Amino acid sequence: MLHGTYTKYEIFVAIETSTLERKSPCREGVDRNKELKTEAMFVDIIKDREEGSSTNYNDFAKSREFFNWETQSTVRQDSPTGRNYINKVNTMLLFVRKQSDHPDDKSRTLGFTYLGEVNLVEYKGNKPIEILWKLKNQMPATVYGYAGKFSAIG
Repeated sequence: MLHGTYTKYEIFVAIETSTLERKSPCREGVDRNKELKTEAMFVDIIKDREEGSSTNYNDFAKSREFFNWETQSTVRQDSPTGRNYINKVNTMLLFVRKQSDHPDDKSRTLGFTYLGEVNLVEYKGNKPIEILWKLKNQMPATVYGYAGKFSAIG
């Protein structure tokens, strides 16, 4: 359901990359079902970085209708993954959460809010590619409150 909150595992089942027989191999910020031509993007606004990591993705809500997102740092425009984004090969689904760990209990992780289907508006750069997505439905004000550019930390 739009604006519902889900664990990654619930999302894997919903897009059919995990079943009782097999587990999704997803370990990064996206999971693809090539047969359904569907891709789920998982965004933590406040990044949980390992010590020494220099990764700094520029992921934030520009408004309640537009979301700025960066691909993995190795993705080029002429790569198969880059061309898939640019040529709109898959249905893109956006899932966002403030941070991975629960603020009061680091042993628990927070769920992702489903912001729905997004469409590519523009892109620029290489390694990573910076993409501006337009949401089909406005994000809730509560999500925009932590996902807006000036509240993004990382």
